[in-house]
Amino acid sequence: MVSSTIASTWALSDSKSLSKEKNVSSMKNTTTDASTEFLMNLGPIFQQVNVYRVGKTKDKLGESPWWSANDDSLFWMDCLAGIVHKRYDDLYVRWHLPYVLGSLAAVRPSITDHKNSNTAVELLLLALDAGFGVFDLKSGKMALINGGNPEVREPMTRFNDGKCDREGRFIAGTMVSKRENRHTAKGSLYRVDSDLSVHRIYGPGIKVTNGPCFSPNGRRIYFTDGTGVMFKADYSLGGTISKVTKFFDFNTSCLSGGSDGATVDSKGNVWCAIPAA
Repeated sequence: MVSSTIASTWALSDSKSLSKEKNVSSMKNTTTDASTEFLMNLGPIFQQVNVYRVGKTKDKLGESPWWSANDDSLFWMDCLAGIVHKRYDDLYVRWHLPYVLGSLAAVRPSITDHKNSNTAVELLLLALDAGFGVFDLKSGKMALINGGNPEVREPMTRFNDGKCDREGRFIAGTMVSKRENRHTAKGSLYRVDSDLSVHRIYGPGIKVTNGPCFSPNGRRIYFTDGTGVMFKADYSLGGTISKVTKFFDFNTSCLSGGSDGATVDSKGNVWCAIPAA
């Protein structure tokens, strides 16, 4: 997930050229000057990256920023404080929830409801420590999804980062909550369909799920597992994962600290937020 206190943003090109991936992953223990030179060599678009602070809020753990084009609003959350933020124009609203939050997605009442497709967001689908829930922004009420916590019998994990796939399904993963317990990888990736059914699509085997994102055509998924490695995998039209392979290893690069949040632009470049950069 993308933290509100991120210091640097980088882009990795998912090119079919193996040489490009090798050039990225082979950069070991280089200096900041070397990493800057690497960024400059990627092209003009990467030479114009600027990072700005949005607003004046200070979060314990700022995560899951999402821009709503429908009403020109930015949503994000303070996970540990249980706060959902919304900022639009010069106005700011927040909601307090009695949960540890993980990530969010907007809910359209019906995929065929094109009449109201441009209206302001009213419902959010949230990934929480208690599972998945639907939150009504107008009433401030939330209902947990029946069967929406597939790891209810696993006290060491909670839901963390998530993002919608190109078909509008919510993909979110779990994490081992306490650092001292992360010698075990008990987290998994789950898919929430339009009927609110929940399906495990990968795992267990993840320490901390972060940065799930999708290629422009939706047939590839990227995610990190809390070990400093970003993975890529085939993602089917039906929402299943196969052929999971390593995409980028931060442990052997100049980009120390691993990846937190991530997204993919229209040209297929993978953008990562690096907390320790």
